[in-house]
Amino acid sequence: MVTALPTLGIERFEPSKKTGEARTRSIQGFRSLEIYSSTSCTVVVDVADGQVLHMTFSKKNDPPLPEQVGCRMAVELANIATRTLLTR
Repeated sequence: MVTALPTLGIERFEPSKKTGEARTRSIQGFRSLEIYSSTSCTVVVDVADGQVLHMTFSKKNDPPLPEQVGCRMAVELANIATRTLLTR
């Protein structure tokens, strides 16, 4: 799922503010966080001041997706979404 959050900055998702393990990364030149917990993998991309794109893959699928697959899919989706933003 991709959600645009036009009123939340990436600082809201910093490791000290969310549950789960977070890694900082860069997606298409945008600062991003990959956050994984026991139930999901989320990628948050800082696309503008106070605005993020939020991608989540849930592990509640049947059968459940392994962590690395869900996170890889969330990162891939983030790449596609930001590439689309950059072309507009």
